[in-house]
Amino acid sequence: NAALCICFLLITAMLCALGGDENSTYLCICSGKANTYKADGTGKKLVKSEHHKASRYIKKGDSFKRKPAPLLYHDDDTMEALADKINVSVDWGEEKSY
Repeated sequence: NAALCICFLLITAMLCALGGDENSTYLCICSGKANTYKADGTGKKLVKSEHHKASRYIKKGDSFKRKPAPLLYHDDDTMEALADKINVSVDWGEEKSY
């Protein structure tokens, strides 16, 4: 059982959280948008969120299945604190999913 790996990214107006193990990956688009792809690099899908849209990508053979996920590993205060460290303001918008 691999240790849980968590990292937080802030890229242009996108805030997201990642976590996972050898069989799954957790992705939360906290504020902004990101393109996701199938394991082979095809199947581009734009994922957008104003306030946390979390998914778990679960390995099934040679592919991954996406399932909605709860808010894990982070919260608004954590993301705000990280953004503050690099002088960025998070626009949470009007959407409230958590």
